[in-house]
Amino acid sequence: MFKRILTGAGIVIVTVGFFLLKSFLTTEAFAGVFLKPVTIGDLLFDFFILVMAVTSTFEYVRAFSDRLLPNQKIIIFVYPFAVYIAYCFKGLGWAFGSMLFLFLLLLSLLVFEYEKISLESIGISLFVMIYPATILISLLVINRYPTLEPLLLAFAITPCADTFAYFVGSAVKGKKLCPNISPNKTVSGFCGGLFGGMIASILVYVLFSEKGVIFGTDGIWLEVIIFALAGIAGAVLTAFGDLVESVIKRKLGIKDMGKILPGHGGMSDRIDGLTFTAPVVAFVFTVLIPMLNGGIFGV
Repeated sequence: MFKRILTGAGIVIVTVGFFLLKSFLTTEAFAGVFLKPVTIGDLLFDFFILVMAVTSTFEYVRAFSDRLLPNQKIIIFVYPFAVYIAYCFKGLGWAFGSMLFLFLLLLSLLVFEYEKISLESIGISLFVMIYPATILISLLVINRYPTLEPLLLAFAITPCADTFAYFVGSAVKGKKLCPNISPNKTVSGFCGGLFGGMIASILVYVLFSEKGVIFGTDGIWLEVIIFALAGIAGAVLTAFGDLVESVIKRKLGIKDMGKILPGHGGMSDRIDGLTFTAPVVAFVFTVLIPMLNGGIFGV
């Protein structure tokens, strides 16, 4: 437990450090296709996200190593670097082009490695490229958002939901949530996680958001509701992401995806909830809020 707490504290310190770099290193690096000029702090946070994606990809490649050919592993390793760097400097169009090129390159191995390759290995390769690297692109999207709230939400909801789920579940216990997948998870813990996610989201709004900027002073109530619902949705997907990771590890017959984080396992074990929460936050700020601002509710 001490090792887990110590590692957890280190994770928090590193994450906060990158947030501080993003907040204070505001010198413009370049202007381009994004909503605001890209700063040095933005690029450093891009690097932080890339490290998470690359480390998780490495863990998955290692877990499936005996089912993949060397050329497949090379393509999978190149994938997060190519796609993330393309997005960071050129935007979503270039990132999509990089994805498409590498997917087609992977499929070309069906011809060039005909005697050795299997359709199963192609499926595994596509899975490892999509989860978690492709899904984590949503973090890059919200890192380019004009304000800090969405990025704070993504990183606040998951740990708060996990913490509340643990303490409420330990105290109340009761019916198991998914006993065949994760025997320790309870319905009470899940409900506690929903509350934790909502609290984290509202705190981000209260402490870091400029009230009334989204919908005007008359729409502050709607801002609070949206933040609260985003927190609840993020908490649901935090729990779901943890269950997905548990199923994958059970199917592979392993306890942890790696050992890079003592007491926590691998990077994939640590960011499973974040991987599923980030797309929700990105949707709320890049699709839902602009749509509501278009006048659907007359705001």
